[in-house]
Amino acid sequence: MSNLSICTYEKNESLCPTLTGQRFKKSTTKKYKHISTSALMQQFTSNGFELVGVSANKVRSDEKRGYQKHVSILTREDLKVDEQNQLQLLLTNAHDGSSSLRFNIGIYRFVCANGMVVGDTLFDYRVKHIGGTFIEKVQQGIEETLRVMPMVAERIKAMQQKQLTGEQINELCNYVAQLRLGHLDNVVNIDKATIGSVRRKEDLSDDLYTVFNRCQESLIRGGTKYQYRTTKWNGMSGVSTIKNGTTRAVRSVKMNLELNKKLWDAADRLLAA
Repeated sequence: MSNLSICTYEKNESLCPTLTGQRFKKSTTKKYKHISTSALMQQFTSNGFELVGVSANKVRSDEKRGYQKHVSILTREDLKVDEQNQLQLLLTNAHDGSSSLRFNIGIYRFVCANGMVVGDTLFDYRVKHIGGTFIEKVQQGIEETLRVMPMVAERIKAMQQKQLTGEQINELCNYVAQLRLGHLDNVVNIDKATIGSVRRKEDLSDDLYTVFNRCQESLIRGGTKYQYRTTKWNGMSGVSTIKNGTTRAVRSVKMNLELNKKLWDAADRLLAA
C-alpha cells in the first residue's frame, strides 16, 4: 500500500488516531459491534504478527476524523517469499460503519517499496461488525490468511518463472490503461509507453512478476500520460480542443485495494494462459 497517509505505529497510538477511534454514533446502529482496530492488535500479535504501518483515508469533515476507513499493515518474520518480497496481512476497518473488518493478503517488494494486493479470486475474508462471535471470526480470519499465504508465495515464484511475449505485455498495459482511464469518455489517446516502463535495473526482465510490478507502479503511483478532449465555451458557441493529462497517484484506501486486486487477477489469468 503506497501513496496514502502512512504512519508508523511504534507502540504510540497517538500517531495513528484511526486505530483507537470510538464508534461513530451518527452512522451506526445499536446492532453495530464496535471493537477498535487498536483493541484487536493483541489478537494479531499473539499470532506472531507485528504492525508495521497504517494507511488511512483523508477526511473532508473534521467530525469523521479518527473514524475513517483505514488499513493496518501486519507481517511476520516467516512470511518472506525471497530476499526481495515479503507477504503482509492487510486489515481494513472503519469506526463509522462504512466497512466490515476485511482481510487481504499483500506483497511488499523491497526494491521499489511497492505494496501489491492479492485478488479476490484467490483470497477474500470479511467479518461483519455484528453478532456475539466477532472475536472468534477474527481468529478464523487470521488462520485462513496463514493457510492461503503459502499458495500466494507459490504464485509469485511461478510468475517469476514465466516469460511474457510482447503481445502479453501490451495486453497487461492496455488493461492498466482501462482500469485508470476507462471511466472517462473524453480520452482520445493514451501514451502506452508511459505504462509499465522500466524505472530501475531490477525491472529489466520481462517475466510476469516483474512486468506486473512495473504495471502496478503506473497504476497506483500515476504518471501515465494521455490526451483528452475538452470544450471551451464562449456564450452559446464552444470550441473543442485537445489537452494533455497525467494520471495522479491513487489516494483512496478503497480504490488502492480494488485496483491492486484487479491487476493481480489479470496477472493470474496470464499465469494460467
